[in-house]
This record gives sequence, C-alpha cells and structure tokens, in this order.
Amino acid sequence: MPELAEVFYYSRQWVELQGLAITQIFQNTAARIFRDKTANHWQTIKGATLLKSETHGKKIRFIFNCPYHLHIHLGMTGKLYQAPLNQPPQKHQHLILFTEQKKFIFQDSRMFGKATLLQNQESETQWQKLPTAILSPAFTRKEFDHLIQQGKRKNVKAWLLSQNYFPGIGNWMADEILWRARINPFFRVNEIPENNIQTLYTVIQSVSRDALEVIGKNWGNPPQTWLFPHRWNRQGICPKTHQPLSYTTIAGRSTCYSPIWQKIP
Repeated sequence: MPELAEVFYYSRQWVELQGLAITQIFQNTAARIFRDKTANHWQTIKGATLLKSETHGKKIRFIFNCPYHLHIHLGMTGKLYQAPLNQPPQKHQHLILFTEQKKFIFQDSRMFGKATLLQNQESETQWQKLPTAILSPAFTRKEFDHLIQQGKRKNVKAWLLSQNYFPGIGNWMADEILWRARINPFFRVNEIPENNIQTLYTVIQSVSRDALEVIGKNWGNPPQTWLFPHRWNRQGICPKTHQPLSYTTIAGRSTCYSPIWQKIP
C-alpha cells in the first residue's frame, strides 16, 4: 500500500498537468473508486487547468481554477501517471484527464482507492480537519505527548499505523521507525521506556524525511543500512547485529523486527 513517500511520488507524476487545459474526461463510472458520491460533477473540470497539488499523509489534492478540487486516495494498488495520447487503453484505468499534449491517468486494479470531486469550500474544510502532518511545524513534542496519552494502551505498531495519529505511516515505515528507535514491536505505548520516547519522536520525523528524499523524489532504492531492503526477505539479516530478523503478525499486519537490536529490557 502506498505510504507517505510513495503518495508524494505519484502526486508528482501529474505535475505536468499544471497549466494545461483539460480537453476531455474519461470516467469508468462503474469503478468502485467513485463510490463517494459527495460530488460527481466531473464535466465541471473540463476546460479547467491545474493550479497546484498537495499531499497530506496518504491523501492527494489537486486544485483547479474552477469550483471543484479533486481528492485522490490511492488505496492499496492505485497509481497516477501520464501517457502519450496515442497509447492504447490499459486495464484498470478508471479516470483519465486528457489535454492536447498527453493524458493523465488514475489506475487501480483492486479499486480500494478513491477519486472525489469536492466543492472548493468543502474541500478546504476537509483538508483543514486532517490530523497534524508529521513534518509540519505543528507536530511538536507536546502534540506527540498528547498522542501518547490517547493511544497509551495500544500496541505500538498499531498506534503508529493509525492515520488519525500519524498520517502517511504504513507498514514498512512503522517497522523502520521501531527498528531505528530500538523499540520492540510487542510493546504497548505505555510500556515504551522513558528514555526511548524522545528518540521515537525524532525517528518518526527522520524516517519520514528520509523516505521523501529517497523514494518520494524519484522512487530511489533505500540504502542497505536501512531495515527496508532486508525486511521483504523472510531470511533477512539485521544490518546492525548481522543476525536473522524475525517475522510475526501484530494487529493483523505483517511485522519485521530484530529481536537482538530491539530486545525487551
């Protein structure tokens, strides 16, 4: 499932739409990605041009010079990309915005994603109600302590995956964060040793920045010093201890950790 950095990367694939007028819209109205009927006035953006795009966690918003904003959630398999006008139609292309130069596509094979048009004021209201972005100045240590109190009885892995607390963090990022902070994923939030709290706060932000830098810009490969390249292999080796990684399921999600590096005190 696309996480913070992957979502940012996909949003950038439509950056060339900025300033181009939309000449035609293809919408597979039977697709589940249009299940949110908040607004469905798709032809209102015909002739419009994109002013800017922005991301927040796993959400993307495209702002046009018309009364509607386009909100996209990629779900599990959604992706945005552009293609030449003469490219033959592909499977699972549920939304296509055509311009005179190229077409901009939202493709989603499993259709857990969502595409919604919202009137500008409603779009702004929804965007402002989103939880504090991890890399925003508002994500202070005071805010972090408040999240700890809210989730203190939760498993720490499930807590990190909550989009109401940490928008954009998904499974691999949560594992990376706990590994770098040397926190065992079996802990509950209120069991985290006090001397690890500040470390965890710092690491949540550093992993988010690193992911945006390496993956978000050009889909680069994370270095071998991260947990990321090793966690996908069920025989992976911890880059710190050079001992085997362990694999389990926590809160219904596959979890990779280093039992020596992230040992329970």
